[in-house]
This record gives sequence, structure tokens and C-alpha cells, in this order.
Amino acid sequence: MEEDIKWIHQEIDKIKNPRTIKKLKKLLESIHYPSIDSVDSCNLDLENSITAIKDGKFYTEDQARERIFSKYNTL
Repeated sequence: MEEDIKWIHQEIDKIKNPRTIKKLKKLLESIHYPSIDSVDSCNLDLENSITAIKDGKFYTEDQARERIFSKYNTL
């Protein structure tokens, strides 16, 4: 187990992409704070989504599909 932890630390030190760092941070937060009320979390997500839609920050189905295809080159 100690070898795994050492390897994880080494890999984390190599990360330079801010998006990857944010994703890793969210993952670690979700592990460390599992007691966060999921209902509150869902409500916050819904509120943020409604605000984004009202502000015109959304993609049409075709735009979303195009973004997915260009990012993952699949489907």
C-alpha cells in the first residue's frame, strides 16, 4: 500500500493541467466529505443550471453532440 501511495504522489506532482487538478480536487473532496447532504448538492446543481439557462449559457442538442464528437472522436 505504501508503494501505491508513493506512486500516486509522484503522479500528482506531474499534473500541470488546471482542469485535471480541479477534477482531482473534486474527487478527493467527495471522498473526504461523504456526509454532505446529497439533496442540498442536487438543489445547488439545479439552481446553478437554472441560472445558466436564464443567462443563455446552454448548448442545443446538435451543439452538444458536436462538442462530444470533437472531444472524444467517438460515436
